[in-house]
Amino acid sequence: MDDLDFLAKSPKPALLEKVPLDPVAAQDFFASHGKEEAIEAGEVIFAENSKSKSLLFQRSKMYLLLEGTIDLSVKDQVIGSVYAGEIFGEMASLTQMPRTATATAETDCRVIAMDDKQFRNALKEKPEFALTLMAMMTRRLREMLNELDLDGMHTEVLDDGKYPMLGKNLLSGLQDELGENAVMRYREGHYILEAGQSGLFMYIVLEGQVSIRMHETIVEEIGPGGIFGEMALVERGERMASAIADNDCAVLAVNRNTFLDMVRSNPDFGYAILSTIGERLRIVASGFAE
Repeated sequence: MDDLDFLAKSPKPALLEKVPLDPVAAQDFFASHGKEEAIEAGEVIFAENSKSKSLLFQRSKMYLLLEGTIDLSVKDQVIGSVYAGEIFGEMASLTQMPRTATATAETDCRVIAMDDKQFRNALKEKPEFALTLMAMMTRRLREMLNELDLDGMHTEVLDDGKYPMLGKNLLSGLQDELGENAVMRYREGHYILEAGQSGLFMYIVLEGQVSIRMHETIVEEIGPGGIFGEMALVERGERMASAIADNDCAVLAVNRNTFLDMVRSNPDFGYAILSTIGERLRIVASGFAE
């Protein structure tokens, strides 16, 4: 099964370079179901550790910044800024988990706000936008993982057992569409993919458990319905981590062309991938707050 990934190394991406968004496409997407808001300088848009309150109809939102500058801070220390044309707040909106940072308007700003329900409705009309957001989030995740000191962290910080999984109906539909030839079986201890490889496939666990390791540190343990290997397909970059079968397991291999076609044609699949990346971002971001 080693032929599922090329061994040739691809050039490393410019990790500090921001993924450009098509401003027209981004604004069109957010404006289709979101709401424009004016924010005064000094106003806190959302606070670190705050969480949505679904019973009070207060759901976490993501934002497209139209004008102004936003500061992002953790424990009162500014860790970055958001500028016009950029998206922020997507992690908590996609996962409905607590915010990992505080967003404060440095200047007077205009944004378009969109909660997760509005986002899913917009995605049904423009499913291809999921690929743009995936690229942005994947690049951000790569940057954070490169800066994270794994040796000084406990595994639990990265893996809290709350990663999203594909729903049974969606997974069953994928299996029917891809067929038995897409099911790969691995013995305990076998490498499914290795860091440094160029990715041709993403994987969905059908049976057993898979460990994701970076520099010998287990950063995630994935069971049935869980997804891994998608980052390399989104960016066409090299694998950052290795995946090893914890026990005899079966996975569904999805090649890049099928992956792209499914994102463009199936909003539920695109949303599931975005939620997975969003949750990984949230967990990794928590490592910086420790």
